[in-house]
Amino acid sequence: MAPNKASWVHRWLPEVARPYALLVRLDKPIGNWLILWPCFWSITIATPKGEVPDMKMLALFGCGSQ
Repeated sequence: MAPNKASWVHRWLPEVARPYALLVRLDKPIGNWLILWPCFWSITIATPKGEVPDMKMLALFGCGSQ
C-alpha cells in the first residue's frame, strides 16, 4: 500500500523526518486516541469535585499512550 502523499506528514515535515513520522503513524493517530481518551476521562472522574485534574497524571498517561 502506497503512502498517502496528501498527508500532513508529507506536506509539513522535512524529508529526513518523514520515514520516522510514518513509522510511528503520526498521520493515523486513532490507536493513540483510543487509549488516551478513556485514560483522561477516568483521571478527570477520579478528581474531587471542584478541583483541577492532576496535570502530572494527565502528562504521564498522555506520554504513555504514544
